[in-house]
Amino acid sequence: MPSIYNVIDIMKKVNELLENGDRLVLASVIKSQGSSPRGSGAKMIVTEDGDSYGTIGGGCVENYVFHEAKKVFNDGKMRTANVDLGDDSWSGIGMACGGTVELLIELIAPNPGFILLGAGHVAKVIANLANFVGYNVTVIDPLAEVEDFPIALSVIKNNYDVGLSDLSITSNDSIVILTRHHSDSLALHSSLNTDAGYIGMIGSKNRVKMVYDELLGKGFSEEKLLTVHAPVGLDIEAETPEEVAISIIAEIIMVKRGGKGLTMALKHFEEVIKQETQGEGLHVVYDSVGATTFDKSLKCLRPRGMLALYGASSGPVPPFDPARLAGAGSLFITRPTLNHYILNREELLDRSQTLFNLVEQDKLNITIDQELPLGSASRAHERLEGRKTSGKLLLKP
Repeated sequence: MPSIYNVIDIMKKVNELLENGDRLVLASVIKSQGSSPRGSGAKMIVTEDGDSYGTIGGGCVENYVFHEAKKVFNDGKMRTANVDLGDDSWSGIGMACGGTVELLIELIAPNPGFILLGAGHVAKVIANLANFVGYNVTVIDPLAEVEDFPIALSVIKNNYDVGLSDLSITSNDSIVILTRHHSDSLALHSSLNTDAGYIGMIGSKNRVKMVYDELLGKGFSEEKLLTVHAPVGLDIEAETPEEVAISIIAEIIMVKRGGKGLTMALKHFEEVIKQETQGEGLHVVYDSVGATTFDKSLKCLRPRGMLALYGASSGPVPPFDPARLAGAGSLFITRPTLNHYILNREELLDRSQTLFNLVEQDKLNITIDQELPLGSASRAHERLEGRKTSGKLLLKP
């Protein structure tokens, strides 16, 4: 690890990595107490290749940062951590260093690239909007003129396949295809051969299907083609070039941030469920609240759906007429207890295997907040009781 300890040198290295197009995780000590190795302001860089620059205090805390950096590179979310260096259980690596530090661990990345294939009127508007929200814009089109795109990082007057081959495109970049329709197939073919994290193509549903059919004939899989956002943009009934540009940029932001593209106006949750399911409702609703949400939970169900009550934080459900269940779609209600589903060892093993199979198949997503040694079960309980977790705690023997 290079000997970089001065904050100015660290920030110079950050700029160097960004100029090379590299992402990095920056860990900073924002508060320290006791005999912690480094004080507030100490910084450390971790790259995607696993290199590091600077130090925030040596093995015990830096090993933890390396572990967390992998998560940050994966999901892009900033993290804070209050680390007791006198407790050898927090990091899961069996080292006690003394003192406490509060860490800020964040992803720093270059401005994402925004590659426009096409140079028409809509492209001009989208280029300006993309630049406004922080993208480095590149325009590729045989007829593109530099003066039409004054904000562009570069304007490449060439065919789309040639222009894209000259660029280093990463998963942080987006490609939007706004070509004349006779070039759609070439533009999409070339785009799919890049590592772009987002590819969108303008056009009617019929036009999109024609292009897909052509590329299927050239060996592209249906699965690959369905990663393309086409027709491009969110459905906001856009008409003008400016409105179309907003719908496209909004969709790219939504995909990047993991949004849903729904209105954020306050609504009753049963209305949101109906909207999300196109009015069909849910097969099952799990309700731990009880009295205040019971009626709304029933409204979320589709015919023959089931409401599973497993708590009553707002009080018990008041008496009701079972005939309501028939009128609402022949619904079912249950109040399950775990013991009744694992009456013997055979059932316990069967249920456990089903659970682990779902996890292994990525059908059940579990967020692991922290891994602790089995001997630190009491420590895990304290963190749960103190509401200091943002996911599951995994105890490892």
